[in-house]
Amino acid sequence: MKTMGKRRFIAIALLAIVPILLPIALPVNTNLFVTSVSSLSLSTLSSANAATSKSKLANISDVDALTFKSTAITVGGKKRNLASKELITISFKDKGISIKAGCNSMFGAATLAKGILTVKALASTKMACSPALMKQDNWLSKIITTKPRITAQGKTITITSSGSAANRSVIKMTVYETYGYADTPLGDENSEALVKETCTKLIADKATESQAQFAAEQNALIFRVTSREGEDFAVTMDYRVNRMNVKILGGIVVECTQG
Repeated sequence: MKTMGKRRFIAIALLAIVPILLPIALPVNTNLFVTSVSSLSLSTLSSANAATSKSKLANISDVDALTFKSTAITVGGKKRNLASKELITISFKDKGISIKAGCNSMFGAATLAKGILTVKALASTKMACSPALMKQDNWLSKIITTKPRITAQGKTITITSSGSAANRSVIKMTVYETYGYADTPLGDENSEALVKETCTKLIADKATESQAQFAAEQNALIFRVTSREGEDFAVTMDYRVNRMNVKILGGIVVECTQG
């Protein structure tokens, strides 16, 4: 009798354990499914956040004193190659814009509101270039003067021309550092000699503006254009021993001074 009672107790105990074990096994596979879905959702969410982080530039002051260089260009959705080795450069300063794409420098007053850039007219230098470069200047001038849309994401801006999708030009650009850095705002005891040496070489080599700017950055010098193609710019009167002031004429450096 005792043996029968023990067997009956064990059987009842086993029956009680089974329904406890079964639900424990199920969540293992369920968790794998949930993990997979969560990873996908996070990836999708990241992409959505990246897309929504693009913003329309509200005011010209948002890009004041910044210079951008092109990284990718499409026309009608197809890649466009530049007619020159030089990238498109666009600078914003003092409510104005200056542009260069391998030939003439173009500049004019600019306003920016709700992501729309308005430039009524662009003045231009009168250098004679190859037909391909002249055509490229005209193409770029048309984009800038027909109220393109500008969006920003991080250090990148995208300029999208007006018009139909088939003819739409899209220029992606990234910030190009305008100024180099020295150990202190006024430089150090070696800056004076360095500026003079750099200026002498730039004049001798008939360096372009972009080459001069690059040389300044390589030597941790402040770079400033005081005159471009006969147009003098208003500049601050403070003296910086580590600053190069250059004048550009015909696309090259014709004068380079310190201060």
